[in-house]
Amino acid sequence: MTYEDSPQIRRLAADFGFALKPINMVGRQQIKKTELLIGKSFEWLKL
Repeated sequence: MTYEDSPQIRRLAADFGFALKPINMVGRQQIKKTELLIGKSFEWLKL
């Protein structure tokens, strides 16, 4: 998981065969941000 949603991160994940999924999160101070979930498969993930 990373906060860095940049073209370089997306390209690096694609080069190594990883899937990406943006996840909306709320931080400790109620600040909304998007995190990028990176994994081989998201079959287990139910949103």
